[in-house]
Amino acid sequence: MPTATVPAWVVPPPGSVADAHALTHALVGELQGDDRAHRHAGACAAISWVVGLQPGPMTHRDGEPTTAAVRGEMMLGDAVAAGEIELPDAVWAALDVPPARPVTGHVGWAAGVAASLGWLLGVHTRPPVRLPRRLPDGSTPTAEQLAAEYVARTFGEPEARAEARRRAVQDAALYQRLAAVVASVH
Repeated sequence: MPTATVPAWVVPPPGSVADAHALTHALVGELQGDDRAHRHAGACAAISWVVGLQPGPMTHRDGEPTTAAVRGEMMLGDAVAAGEIELPDAVWAALDVPPARPVTGHVGWAAGVAASLGWLLGVHTRPPVRLPRRLPDGSTPTAEQLAAEYVARTFGEPEARAEARRRAVQDAALYQRLAAVVASVH
């Protein structure tokens, strides 16, 4: 079985990539039969390709996922998600990547692929799924840690401080749940 390796060109930290991979994988199973499962499956397949676990998610392209090949798969995912059936050969030529046709026309799958690959390339900063916030040691922040951070950003109004504390409790619980899902997949 191949070992997952995050290439040096990937913009998000390796821990975030691993969390996104685990969470998209978990969501595919959890949402079975739901249309959202296709988007998460495409996102998971994109990450799996980039870390060397399977072929390209849109083309089944073999080989190393270079930035040019990844950009092509991302653009093809965007095109299919927008209702196109392929990328023009001129786009592939500009990327210096051999043209390839999509192996799927599923809009949700394609959108998930494009979202993941865009995040991995640094085209945008939004991961394909909500990720747990991590401290340098890999743990998630406590409600107290988040409250101190959030309250420091308020202007001293009692209502704003109370809201910051309430949000800190909710966010800490969410990050713990997400981290537990990640741990259950690994």
